[in-house]
Amino acid sequence: MMSLKVITPKQGEHYYQKENYYSQEESKKNSEWFGRGAQNLGLQGNVEGEDFTNLVHGQLPSGEKFRTRPPTHDNYKERAGIDCTFSAPKSVSIAALVNGDERLELAHREAVKTALTVLEDRYASTRVRINGQRQAISTQNLIVGQFHHDSSREKDPQLHTHCVIINATQTENGKWYSLRDDDIHSHRKLLGQIYQNELAVRVQKLGYEIEQRDNGLFEIKGYTSEQLKAFSKRREQIKAAAGENATPSERELATLQTRKPKGEEVSRSQLKEYWDLQAKALDLKSPVVQIPGKGEGVKGKGEAESDLRSKGQEERINTTFPFPFNLYPGEADFCKKSIK
Repeated sequence: MMSLKVITPKQGEHYYQKENYYSQEESKKNSEWFGRGAQNLGLQGNVEGEDFTNLVHGQLPSGEKFRTRPPTHDNYKERAGIDCTFSAPKSVSIAALVNGDERLELAHREAVKTALTVLEDRYASTRVRINGQRQAISTQNLIVGQFHHDSSREKDPQLHTHCVIINATQTENGKWYSLRDDDIHSHRKLLGQIYQNELAVRVQKLGYEIEQRDNGLFEIKGYTSEQLKAFSKRREQIKAAAGENATPSERELATLQTRKPKGEEVSRSQLKEYWDLQAKALDLKSPVVQIPGKGEGVKGKGEAESDLRSKGQEERINTTFPFPFNLYPGEADFCKKSIK
């Protein structure tokens, strides 16, 4: 699934701060730049704190200010960007983080990039003055800082990536303007489904069976509903606050209203020990993984990256695999073309 919210410069600064169980160096390694706008600025690889902080405050690495509009009222809040957060299904998080199949972490990250690619190609735009009138134009470039996390506020395993889209995009004449985000908001559900579809295909390619759920999402086959619920304490809090039939907006409001401080620091080893204790109490077993010609079992991260990347882009979702879910009428063809 994908959630979306507008952030201020002050809120934007927090994304680079270390997770409770990450060292500062680990936090850096679990971040990366994305987008043609980032490339145009020479931003590649891991996110550097100074560059990111300058950008959320409206300043390019060169020192040039690209957001200079003065406040128009006392309650004015400067828009630093948008946080698009992509979260993996609970079963994927459990299989990756509790059962130890790190290939699924890479599958999640690649699915996020697929959705971001569609977002950048289709919905990146700004407004410029043409013949005396302000008009929207496509720019097809974004500056995105990705921050990969693997636990919820309730210390449950939860793969998710915060994609902070900076409020800036570049036009053909080289000038930087504020990002027009209308199309991003209006297509949020589609972007979330593209992420889900890409992840579902990658999960199946790794040898897992999946089950479609009534909400249009999927889970890996092999876990009971009780096991998934036990590792979903944060989700149960939100559901209790918003109600069973809440709209996406109502769920986001409940998320904010029930959010607690992150609490005391917990080391990664303590976190894993906590998960292992729960898994033992729940009699949690790894789902059956069937990979033709490769047998069963899981791989370490190095093997995982080599295995998936060696397959190349031609084995991404495209038309080789059927979409496992129904999208809006007429959108299946759009998605297949978008993410080749």
